[in-house]
Amino acid sequence: MQLTHKKISLKATILFSTLLTAVILSGCGYQKDISYMPADVKQKTEESLQENLKKYNSAKDDSEKSKYVEEIAFNYMNLGKYTDSIKYYEKLLETNSAYYPALNNIAVMYDEMGETLKALTYEQKLYEANSTNLQVIEKFIGMLLKDGQLDNAQSILETYAGTDEGKGEMAFVSSMFSEIRSAKGLEANPKQTTK
Repeated sequence: MQLTHKKISLKATILFSTLLTAVILSGCGYQKDISYMPADVKQKTEESLQENLKKYNSAKDDSEKSKYVEEIAFNYMNLGKYTDSIKYYEKLLETNSAYYPALNNIAVMYDEMGETLKALTYEQKLYEANSTNLQVIEKFIGMLLKDGQLDNAQSILETYAGTDEGKGEMAFVSSMFSEIRSAKGLEANPKQTTK
């Protein structure tokens, strides 16, 4: 028996991965493997989480509770409990929908969970709130490329290239255009023709 390999599109692979992840995660929280974490760091993070949860639960009002929400979300994230972390980061976004750390961390966690479309949603929100931040642009374009949205990635880059910030970062702009051209199957550096 001879095995044959079929080419599967990037979108089909991502869709399958997302569906598989959804089936695996349905009804339970996502737990990232944190076996690499030193025991003392894990213990301190768990203690910090328990302390912050205790303070959060005994707080008298939402204003007082809000003091602990970010620490709880961060602790859960560091412990690899992404579903719980996202829940608390979402609480932060209720009061500030453009809060950079919450948007960024949620996008990262969804990406690590294999939920590319959800990650892209948060990357887009992050981009919309920080459209001149080079790191945000690079990350958003990277996610668009990963999802096969080459034209959208190119549009974002063209918009940035037309700004004063973009003109000052031509090496970055050129590098990203090369990545997009490569993803589209075009030559990274087209040859100039002369007549």
